[in-house]
Amino acid sequence: MTVNSVSGVSSNYTVSVTSSCGTPSSCVTPSSCATPSSCVTPSSCVTPSSCVTPISCATPSSCSTPTSGAGVSISTSSTEVNYSSATAKATSNSEITYGGASSTAKVSSTTASGTSYPSYVHLGTGAIAELEDKLIELGFDGSKNGDCIEALENFRTAVGMEEYGIFSDEVTAKLKEISGTRGSLLSRMKALCINASDVASGIMEFKNGMKIGSGDLFERFDRVMEKTTSMLETLGFYNVSGEKIDNLQAEGVPRIKEAMTHFGKVYGLNVEEDSFGKIYEKMTAAHEKYEEILTKYQNIFKMDSNNGNGKYKEFIKYEECLRELKGMDETQKNTFALTWAFLEVGMELEVCQVAGVMGNICQESKFSATNEQDIEDKEIYDEEYESKFEIHDGHGYGLLQWKYWERKENFLNVANDMELGVGNINVQFALMRYEAEKNSEDKRQGNYATDWDNLRRQTDCISASKVVQYDIEECPDDTELRFTYSQIIFDAMVENS
Repeated sequence: MTVNSVSGVSSNYTVSVTSSCGTPSSCVTPSSCATPSSCVTPSSCVTPSSCVTPISCATPSSCSTPTSGAGVSISTSSTEVNYSSATAKATSNSEITYGGASSTAKVSSTTASGTSYPSYVHLGTGAIAELEDKLIELGFDGSKNGDCIEALENFRTAVGMEEYGIFSDEVTAKLKEISGTRGSLLSRMKALCINASDVASGIMEFKNGMKIGSGDLFERFDRVMEKTTSMLETLGFYNVSGEKIDNLQAEGVPRIKEAMTHFGKVYGLNVEEDSFGKIYEKMTAAHEKYEEILTKYQNIFKMDSNNGNGKYKEFIKYEECLRELKGMDETQKNTFALTWAFLEVGMELEVCQVAGVMGNICQESKFSATNEQDIEDKEIYDEEYESKFEIHDGHGYGLLQWKYWERKENFLNVANDMELGVGNINVQFALMRYEAEKNSEDKRQGNYATDWDNLRRQTDCISASKVVQYDIEECPDDTELRFTYSQIIFDAMVENS
């Protein structure tokens, strides 16, 4: 007879009953079966206490036994069979005999008919059913087809536990652990915008996106989540320390998904469609650029105040601009680095084009996202204006000093869409992207896409500065200052690197 579940795998094992009393006429048994309720035994044979048969099957209608003594031979290269009263294990070219209360069975190793695994029948029917339920719950589909082994092997591979046996205590314990925290794990995946319907698909998206091979998957997941929250905090989207940034925290619990969504909006990604790997890669690039520029800002302090040894003699505002850049506080330097990272990584501008934009921002707002147009004083941090922001008051506001009511209306719409204040730096980055991508007949309604396209064609920081000043900002004033800031910034960030 052929049995598919003696060792718990989908391999075929040949079982034959042999005896010194003679060859039995037949033993009608299904492909896998429970111990028959009775065995017809001739008077001349020793009555066995039980028939050694695979478990979990229908009871055969009859089983004719030989006239004396019996044994069971199983053909495979390596298998382990466990019963309540005895255990046998055979490897290649070995033969082990085991016995129960009053019966003896022989396990012989010859040739395997498929890949073999240690049997899981010792777990018991109830424990096996529990494992199958947990595998189905987590989304490992093999168990839905009645193939618990395929599902468990897929699970073992997915969580990076290939060094353990498929039915090992370590693998089954990990399955139970993950099943117990399924809800929390799915929530954490969704927080990172891993759009998975179950744990199995979430694991695969995470592994593929992060290009993870073997190793402890969940240890890696925890590290990635920790780094993600840290990068979001640095880039101004989320504060892991517990301090409130606008409404990105709800009752002290960080709402990471909103921060991820805002990052996507600012950096040109769709968190509902783009993979987590793509988002994480972009975020890492932005964070690394931010750190790089923050370090390079020190180059400004190394620049010669004596007109750059003649290098800047054509820039009559050089000394004034260099002094301004050297005098910036830590908040301004941080905004400087964040803005550069957004323009180079988010908007994908060349460095000379970035410098052209930066020179204009320096002249407009001195790198203060809360700077209201100077009406009565020179204060660059006008925190109170955010609460009384008015689209028709004619006041410029923010990094680029948006002034015209049509642009300020767009400004307010973007802030409301992100559920953040107009003074938030990432709202202002999102507004730049909005204006750069929108193309309408009325320029004042945000039709700056053509101008940003023109900016991307510039090959030096001065020509880039001109496009920003005259076309994007639409401001004819302070041309010399804008050009000089752009050139100093370019040299400090690029040439003196």
